[in-house]
Amino acid sequence: MKSIAVAVCAGVAALFVSVGAWAQSVGFTEDMRTQFVSECRQGGGDVTLCQCVWNGIRAEYSLQQYSELSNSYATQQLHPNMVRQELIVANCKGDAPANGRYPAYTVQNFNTGCQGGGVSTAICSCMIDRLQQSVSFGEFVELDLMSAWGKDSEHHAYARMVDAAQQCVAANR
Repeated sequence: MKSIAVAVCAGVAALFVSVGAWAQSVGFTEDMRTQFVSECRQGGGDVTLCQCVWNGIRAEYSLQQYSELSNSYATQQLHPNMVRQELIVANCKGDAPANGRYPAYTVQNFNTGCQGGGVSTAICSCMIDRLQQSVSFGEFVELDLMSAWGKDSEHHAYARMVDAAQQCVAANR
């Protein structure tokens, strides 16, 4: 269920770790921007998206927050700025969540990953619809990260995700 934005974020996690402490002492630099954009591109983002996300990070995060985020990715622990970063990505894509609905690219990436796992289109579509009704976008981002880390069952919204899956399987027999 890993979205491309989360993949981009995960792809730059190593960058966060390596430059987080350094950034704390010297500030955001051109070298950091260049490295961020390069790592972001390796994670699947295009230049425009990566540059936009970098600009959003610089505008939204203090160096302390950036350092804390770096440490959270390194230790695979949730941090509120992870959701905030996903919102920066959504805004850069012109696709911010609205009216309780996830960004279109998040829905598309969920369906692609779900179907890639051998689940039918009907069940995947049903699941994302139910999740949007019962799991906030922030919780969904956290679940997605925790899933990538093999820790999704530890999240407080995990039971709602399982419930959505079970209901959709039952409804599409």
